[in-house]
Amino acid sequence: MILPELLPVLAIHLYALGTAAVVAGILARNEWLKRAALVLTVLAFTTHTLLLIATFMDDGFTGLTRSVYVQLLAWCITLSGLVAWLRWRYEALLLTVAPFSLLTFLIALLLRHAETPLPPVLSGMTFTIHIAAIFISIGLMALAFGAGVLFLIQAKSIKSKSKLAGFQKDLPALSALDKINAFTTTVGFPLFTAGVLFGFISARINWGTILSGDPKEFISLVVWGLYAWLFHQRFTQGWQGRKPAILAIWIFTVCAFSLIVVNLFMTTHHSFLTTPR
Repeated sequence: MILPELLPVLAIHLYALGTAAVVAGILARNEWLKRAALVLTVLAFTTHTLLLIATFMDDGFTGLTRSVYVQLLAWCITLSGLVAWLRWRYEALLLTVAPFSLLTFLIALLLRHAETPLPPVLSGMTFTIHIAAIFISIGLMALAFGAGVLFLIQAKSIKSKSKLAGFQKDLPALSALDKINAFTTTVGFPLFTAGVLFGFISARINWGTILSGDPKEFISLVVWGLYAWLFHQRFTQGWQGRKPAILAIWIFTVCAFSLIVVNLFMTTHHSFLTTPR
């Protein structure tokens, strides 16, 4: 079909244009470019959604490839950014999700010509829930990462008592960025926990063991531990401000390392390049 071949090209160009527009718009404090970035991101997301629908219609849910799953991750990251914009109306948050969506979607396209469909054992309900929960939580992690970076930028300027200059004048207030961290933690941690649990259940069903020494298992537990610490400190110890912002940055950084280094370059059931053992 022509449509599935055209849609990825259109989506990647829209993501690239949206990323360029949001960076230029925020740095130049240009409202027209900011609006254009939002429109381009929405168009990219719409095109991306149509691509996924076309793929599911052609291949069903049992013939999906790794590329499609990475596309789903990019879709979840974009969705998180757009939902955040609808909720808080801060264009600066798109500065975070747009580049991540572009990079993830680009990786998905590069994988299209170097893979085979996943084995049928990885198409069951437990695996589907595992993927859905993990990907949505990663989208929220990306959002928290962006809010954390913006928080540190704003806090540094305020602490030094220097006058806000350029794009810093348009950044959300510290309290608003902290609320975003609280929201993403409240929703993201339970989702990530569910994703990890269903991942272990899926592993037990498919490979006969919960823990197999897979490096992805270790990294996932590290991310879960950091996320649990953030959740605990925020909601039992009253953490606010700088500490949760820094921890959110570390959580997403470790998660990004897992996705890029572990999934691409290490031997794992979760490899983007080889068939699971």
